Amino acid sequence: MFGGVHGLIPFPGEHLEGAVFMDIENTTEMQLPSVLPSSSLTMPQWLKLAYGVFFLYLSAQIMIPLPWTPVPISGQTFGVACVALSLGSLATPAVALYWLLGLCGFPVLAGAASGVSPASGYLLGMVLATEVMRRLKAKGFARTWWSNFSVLCAGQVIIFALGILVLSYFVPREKLLMAALWPFIPGDLLKVLAAATVSLHWTRYVDSKDSK
Repeated sequence: MFGGVHGLIPFPGEHLEGAVFMDIENTTEMQLPSVLPSSSLTMPQWLKLAYGVFFLYLSAQIMIPLPWTPVPISGQTFGVACVALSLGSLATPAVALYWLLGLCGFPVLAGAASGVSPASGYLLGMVLATEVMRRLKAKGFARTWWSNFSVLCAGQVIIFALGILVLSYFVPREKLLMAALWPFIPGDLLKVLAAATVSLHWTRYVDSKDSK
């Protein structure tokens, strides 16, 4: 998955007329979320980050290639879902670092691939979805199995949206949904069901240890 360099992907909307720009000088409270890991992390945090990246790598190697699309069925979305609801503030840095390693040529992506491909939109979606899911959990929206499941479904929508957007530049419109969406829904539903269960039990285990 995601093997081979296919050049830069043109995104629509590079030239926008009448755009509204923020007055940065008057914006005193605007903060961007930290995507890549900070140098101020402690050793246990670095180890947790490494665990997240390694777990993503292992889950990505479970894959089934499909002959009609450059996107295989893989365990990546299961790994992303578990990391998003288990690593707290380190979740997004872990997914971003995993993607960065793949972009730099390390064979960590699905099928031990690396680089940029028409399927790279899914990886970008995974980074953004992880940030959304871990923020929802931080705000208390993932306390039960059903709320976990709902949060993970929201993340899947983001992943598919960006994956389909990028893949649309490489696949004819009439074949796009068959190449980017329909074959993956049953498997992703099973992965979300499993991840909701795993992350809930993990959270309860961590909470029980903290209460002792």
